[in-house]
Amino acid sequence: MSSAQKRKRSDVQDGAEDHQTKRLSAACTQCRKQKIKCEIKNDQLPCSRCHRRGLSCVLHAAQRQSVADHRQTRLLSQDLVHIHSTIQQICDHLQLQPPQALISRGDEVSRADAVDNAESEEDNACGLSPPASPSVAQAPIDTYLTSANRVSTPNGESPARPRRRDSDRLDLVSKGIVTQEAAERLVELYLRRFDRFLYGIASQYRDFEQVRQASPTLLAAMCAVSALHDSTYGDVFEACNKEFRALISAALFEKRDLEHIRALCIASFWLPDASRILISDAARRAADCRLHRHFVRLTQYAKIEGAITARFSDQQDARDKIRLWYLLYVCDQHLAILHNRDSILSSEKDAIEKREHFLGDAPAPNDDVRLMSQVSLLVIMSQIKLTFGSEQSKPLLRSSSVQLMHFARELDQWFADWSPRFEHDHHIGGFPIAGLTMHFQFARLYLAHHVFRGLKSEPIPQHFMTAANAARGAAVTIFKMVVENEDFQHNIVGMPHYFHIMISFAAQFLIELCTKYYEQLGVEAQDDLHKVSAALALFARTTTRPQHPIARVTTGLMRKLNKCTEKLGIASVLTASPFDASDYATVGDTTTDRFDLFRPDSSVDLDIIGRLPNDFMFADFADFSFAGSNLGYTG
Repeated sequence: MSSAQKRKRSDVQDGAEDHQTKRLSAACTQCRKQKIKCEIKNDQLPCSRCHRRGLSCVLHAAQRQSVADHRQTRLLSQDLVHIHSTIQQICDHLQLQPPQALISRGDEVSRADAVDNAESEEDNACGLSPPASPSVAQAPIDTYLTSANRVSTPNGESPARPRRRDSDRLDLVSKGIVTQEAAERLVELYLRRFDRFLYGIASQYRDFEQVRQASPTLLAAMCAVSALHDSTYGDVFEACNKEFRALISAALFEKRDLEHIRALCIASFWLPDASRILISDAARRAADCRLHRHFVRLTQYAKIEGAITARFSDQQDARDKIRLWYLLYVCDQHLAILHNRDSILSSEKDAIEKREHFLGDAPAPNDDVRLMSQVSLLVIMSQIKLTFGSEQSKPLLRSSSVQLMHFARELDQWFADWSPRFEHDHHIGGFPIAGLTMHFQFARLYLAHHVFRGLKSEPIPQHFMTAANAARGAAVTIFKMVVENEDFQHNIVGMPHYFHIMISFAAQFLIELCTKYYEQLGVEAQDDLHKVSAALALFARTTTRPQHPIARVTTGLMRKLNKCTEKLGIASVLTASPFDASDYATVGDTTTDRFDLFRPDSSVDLDIIGRLPNDFMFADFADFSFAGSNLGYTG
């Protein structure tokens, strides 16, 4: 018998060992010489082949640490986390100084645990460019990906990985990042209040335990959003935000389920530093899941009369998925407007043009009515953006007056159609109708401010005076609502950051208008500036975390306002409380190099407004600005 045949026969005998045999990733020296697999029983040397042949079984020096050692180290690390968490609870109960955070459970552990968590989140997972395209027509890359990903098993199927139990999943509580008591309060706050601003996108969850079982990423997102709006939680926001980012980073090339997309969507509305990055990831995953196709599924169920319970359950599942897609569309369009960029999510024809079918014939829930009103408004605003261009610097042609009037009528009709359908909300009061009105004024300002594009030092053309006055009227109405509408004031901390940034843009617009065109428009500049200062006074009196958008724009707008009054030669409008406080004493000094929100190279006073964003915090309206001014934010 030849040597090759002996080796082959030996390999067959080796494969016949009992099923408790385990293969190590590194072979012993004898098996490595023969270039064959090395199997060890119960992680103990010698291997099966060396034991049968009486050979010396030795691992390489760098490979002697057994699998059991690695497992033991991992278990010890988890035990330490549990002990640390228990000590934290004891300190909280006794009102003692909490222990130092575990250094060993930093970003690397968070990323590693996040990857492990993926194994238990693969039910209904949405892969990255999945091998089998779920569309009817086969994608050109399907064959390539299928052949490339197929593992050479006897039946040609990929071997299934053992799934982790839900109880084994690590989250920010089991890692000791926050206490369970704090996490429960934060989740309860999100579900009770903040979720109402997103039309109940997480309304299927009732408490902390349900969210925790659903997804560690969703739990981290809810905790981060709630902590951002509650200044009593100290460093909890930083810890939750860091954990959330670690989970998102670790999942970049991994499969995740629908709740991961839900977490990305929630964070995109409230965490402006990374909102565009998050919505990009969410849009990609939604496309891989074919999330938009559930609109067809929903409309098919709606045509079935006398649906049985199972059908109703399927219909609710389809409704939840398409509702999530609509919310991604809303967030994407908001960011496209704020950053003056193209939208990322494709506008699916059926879901957009037939959006009224989502509400159905029966009276729809108030949350769904609010969501569809926002989708309808953003369809109009996207058409405005497409018509007038987002990157043009030339003044509008006179013929554009017809288009301006057309879109103005569409906006008026939109408000007339939707405002009677809005109702009071038990958790956020009359904010729905206040928010609808504010969105209407934002849209009017967004439409009409195009007439100032490219004017440089020239006066406003007479044929655009109606639109120019409409833009000023919208901006003034925005600040009247901020100061006078109690429902809006009560929710100024809590609403998504889109509101704050559009209010800030309206402030800059009105300041520049008073600086350059108050005589042509026949307005009292000081009256309009007082309206802006009243809103800033409200912002300054509002208790927020330094990272909150309100805190991050107030000082910059105050400085801009003082420069305007100085240029006009009128008295400052920032003389009363709270502007006379010591924290704002030097803001009015335009000769200092105090922090200016509109100059990215200026210094920052961390005691007043916190850190500047590193990426996508504020809007970019530079292409729509007055000549020689900067209506854009850093971004």
